Amino acid sequence: MDKIYVISTCWCGILESTMEHFYTPDKAVMRISEIASENGFRKAYPWENPQQYLWDYEDRLSENGIPTDIVMSLHIIDLKKEVSHA
Repeated sequence: MDKIYVISTCWCGILESTMEHFYTPDKAVMRISEIASENGFRKAYPWENPQQYLWDYEDRLSENGIPTDIVMSLHIIDLKKEVSHA
């Protein structure tokens, strides 16, 4: 376990957000894919980079002017760097 993938999701109109964490990139990208597919975006492959997949999703929304009620962000915590700076 070298990294922790934290996904924050907020649904517009709801005053709550959710935060989920995953220890592997495949689980993180599959969760992002599950949420993104609600807007008709393609399903992710487990080996895809979670950050790149999220960027591709956001680019598609922006380029096509697709409104969404979902705002997602991904923060990747590199434990090796965190330990070395402690």
